[in-house]
Amino acid sequence: MRYRYAAAFFLWGLLVGCTRDASRTEPAAAGAPQAARAYAAAPTKPAEAAPAVVPPVSKTARAKQRYASRAARHWATAERKERLPTPAGALPNALPESPATAAGRFAEYEKPAERFWVQPGRDTVLRCAEGTAILLPAGSLVPLDSAAMRGPIELQVQEFYQIADILLANLTTTSGPNLLETGGMLHLRAQTADGRACGVRSGTEILIQMPAAAPRPGMQLYSGVTTAHGLDWQRPRPARKRTDFIEHDPYSAEKSGALTRRFRRAIPYSSATRKRLKDNQTFSDKRSLRHARVNMSGPLLKYARVYLAIDAVGKVQRVRVQMQGANDPELTKSIEQAAMQLPAFRPAVLQGPVRRSSQPAPYVAPRRLRFKPRTRLPALPVEGRVVLEVGFARNGRLYAREGFSSLGKEPTVSGVDSLGSYVFSAANLGWINCDRLFPNNAQPMLFAVTTEPGNHTRAYLVFHRFKAVLPGQATATGYVFPQVPAQERVTVVALKQAQGQTHLALHTTTLGAAAVAPLLYLKPVSSAELRAALAALENPAP
Repeated sequence: MRYRYAAAFFLWGLLVGCTRDASRTEPAAAGAPQAARAYAAAPTKPAEAAPAVVPPVSKTARAKQRYASRAARHWATAERKERLPTPAGALPNALPESPATAAGRFAEYEKPAERFWVQPGRDTVLRCAEGTAILLPAGSLVPLDSAAMRGPIELQVQEFYQIADILLANLTTTSGPNLLETGGMLHLRAQTADGRACGVRSGTEILIQMPAAAPRPGMQLYSGVTTAHGLDWQRPRPARKRTDFIEHDPYSAEKSGALTRRFRRAIPYSSATRKRLKDNQTFSDKRSLRHARVNMSGPLLKYARVYLAIDAVGKVQRVRVQMQGANDPELTKSIEQAAMQLPAFRPAVLQGPVRRSSQPAPYVAPRRLRFKPRTRLPALPVEGRVVLEVGFARNGRLYAREGFSSLGKEPTVSGVDSLGSYVFSAANLGWINCDRLFPNNAQPMLFAVTTEPGNHTRAYLVFHRFKAVLPGQATATGYVFPQVPAQERVTVVALKQAQGQTHLALHTTTLGAAAVAPLLYLKPVSSAELRAALAALENPAP
């Protein structure tokens, strides 16, 4: 019986609820019961608006929304990282100019700086007037005050590769008591459009390529540190090698086969030339030409490999022709002229630096495969090489094809197999010097110089066998140079500026022949005479 009453009350509740919902939305009809009319007349809540009809969202639209939200989070994170302060204890990213160095300069001979405007969000390669190349990865330059940055950044570069520029800027090549052999010096300074100083972002590095006619082993990158006696070169960093980068050879920007067709048409191959090659061909030449007939139909009269040295801009700088068998000067000259007329190439590129491990990393199976975008490495254009092969057939046809161009496995033009320069990774701006420690195997000695009394006189030792400048220590009678290597050919340079006039004195001697140089008389010189005298120290006579 209990269950029957419960079921009846449940049905009655459902009936009452449905009646109330209908009375809320419909007006009371005539002849309706009094209770229903009273309930309809009672105040009720306003009717809620019907929900808007939302069209279905496609999968493409959802993907775009997810991508937009991810992009917004990425740029917000990047902006927060830009505002992060430099961690405590980190090396300064922008070194101020040394007061002693600035005071020792001659204002009229100060070298002007090259100015570049850099977009901080892009990979940028800067090429300076004297051959320096600077690779700035995206986001590597930031303001030192850790504030938000908008707009381009101005980078000022000063190059000091010549002895005259080094002396007039009051620069020397010493690291504490050690003598350094320099390969060139730079001064880098960066600032925003509103004048705020900038430096290299903590944890990132920039690449600096410094030219060298004959690169020497052991070169390192030193940073200038301000001391009481001027700039002292400290914190050496070793130079980069080719194995630290991913290398891409130069290639032609034209379509496939267009390069060899252009090269083949530019070489004259007349019947007279064919007759001359046929008459001069020996039996040993025929035997050596057998391997060249693999991809060149018909017997050949002459076969040559042409090595093209491509500079960092993509132009052909040097050509070397290697003939199979006896050399033909007239044919070699024609091939060289045709090679120099080729259009510009896409230069060789070094991407990196990358970290290489001798042991392979263990493979770990991921729990969930996710797409990760490929990391974009900064690219530095460098010198490269292109190899072309050309064959002169008996039937009057001329064959040409691209040869094997892997570096270091075949003879090539001088300076192409190596970098032909010094490449460094720098973590700071300011004064930068490419040096190596001078191996002083001889017994060091003390050398003294006697000069006229004066407070504005400076004395240096310029070495002949290697590029180094040693400053003198002032005494009551002149200058002394302690711990100098004996039996080295040097030139004593004394400079003074008095009453707006520059005075110069030069004396060439051999260390060890005399411990004290004769009295140096400084004579007034003009600007042209000063530069000519200092320029002669770049390649001094033995």
